[in-house]
Amino acid sequence: MHQVTVLAMSVGATLLWAIFILIRHGDRYVRALHDSKAELELADPELHGDQLERLLDIDEEAQSLGYLWEDAYIYRATPENRVIMAVWRRQSLDEFICKYCAVSESKGARQVSLAVDCVTVFDEWNSLTTCDNSDAALFPTMDGAFRQYVRRTSLGDQLDAHRRAGDEIMSRHRLSVRAAGEPYVEMVRRGVARQMDWVMNIPLWQFRFPWWYFRRKLRARTEPWRSTRPATA
Repeated sequence: MHQVTVLAMSVGATLLWAIFILIRHGDRYVRALHDSKAELELADPELHGDQLERLLDIDEEAQSLGYLWEDAYIYRATPENRVIMAVWRRQSLDEFICKYCAVSESKGARQVSLAVDCVTVFDEWNSLTTCDNSDAALFPTMDGAFRQYVRRTSLGDQLDAHRRAGDEIMSRHRLSVRAAGEPYVEMVRRGVARQMDWVMNIPLWQFRFPWWYFRRKLRARTEPWRSTRPATA
């Protein structure tokens, strides 16, 4: 009985420590994004060639689907976390295909994950993102940020699911795809800052971060866009 009690206390202490680490990490991560400490710049092929090679394997398919190469960027949220992103844009419209290589480093260990997003911007406040990686659904969804997760077998299949959802959103909410304007990177800057501002206004958001992490990041799930309301200025 004593051994069982000691084991339970040990497991409980480990769990509490893990939750504490998540709270501290979440607080640091969100504040870095909110305070514009994150760096977003063009990716240097000489420095990030290996990651870029892993992103460009969809270039031919993206172009065959009507998307033209825009550029590649590196996004540093914290010194330990960076994302290399490759971007293709549909000609004359704010519709994008983005492939990401996320790199996290901690105590000499490196974790790398890949993801593809299809993105349609309707206006300044409303957009649709179709992800092929459930890790993208870490934070709660704010109004106007329509999002869904699909298990794709090809880029074409993912884009088909994205366009079906986009057509329904435009029909329901009287929206339309925005004409091409600023570079995608500027939309990312503004969108991330807006979302972090929204997250930080949720009561006790730091203490909710572990729940978001375990519920949304570790459990593969769909993110039904129909539960999201459109946003207005």
